[in-house]
Amino acid sequence: LFCAFALARVAAAMRAEQMQKALGLFDLAKRKLKTDVPKTVEFLPELAVLSYIERNVGVCSALLGKWDEAVRLFRSSLDFLPTNATSHYLEGRYYQEQNRHFDAVQCMMTSIVLDPDFKLPYLGLGNSELLSRNFDGAMTACLACFKRHPDAPFAQFIAGQSIYHFLLDAASLGSSHAELLDKGAKALEMAKRRIPEYWTESDQIMLDFVYASASERSKLPDQDVHIWKLHGYRP
Repeated sequence: LFCAFALARVAAAMRAEQMQKALGLFDLAKRKLKTDVPKTVEFLPELAVLSYIERNVGVCSALLGKWDEAVRLFRSSLDFLPTNATSHYLEGRYYQEQNRHFDAVQCMMTSIVLDPDFKLPYLGLGNSELLSRNFDGAMTACLACFKRHPDAPFAQFIAGQSIYHFLLDAASLGSSHAELLDKGAKALEMAKRRIPEYWTESDQIMLDFVYASASERSKLPDQDVHIWKLHGYRP
């Protein structure tokens, strides 16, 4: 059992640069285990390792753009171990690729409940809520993320953009929105400073908007909802 897990762990660490070798190690690891073990508490260690292998092979498929194959493996992982928070997150990523954001939200929330310290599902949840134009939901996801990951730049970007679109949709920007403008500016500035390689011209226009005077804001072109694509995967 330990040998199978160790092989799978090594494979997960090398998959980005040596995909075929990693897949070979995953296959070797799985062949060291019985896959028809009863799904009972007595076999929890075996089920956990099988779940780990399946979801990591699924990540390999996702990295190759084979999302239908990937989701089959993520669901196989959950069949072995329904409490695998990472596999719920990954199934949510599949739904995001299919623009099925309601389903993605359910998966991300399940992942958070199972592992509240896991950062990626908060970001996935925020992205899906943002793309659904549920800006309150996106902000709620970010605030929950900040409680455990205070300086998460992806969450700062989601929060800043949520504020931007909320204000853009507002009938007018009176003094009551001054605090929101300030929070939006701080969030977007932090995102820009922490991950400058993701920053785009569209992002800069949003930042200019929250800094601008009322007369200047009206001259800026409206920006569509967009996200910074997440590529993070647990080993």
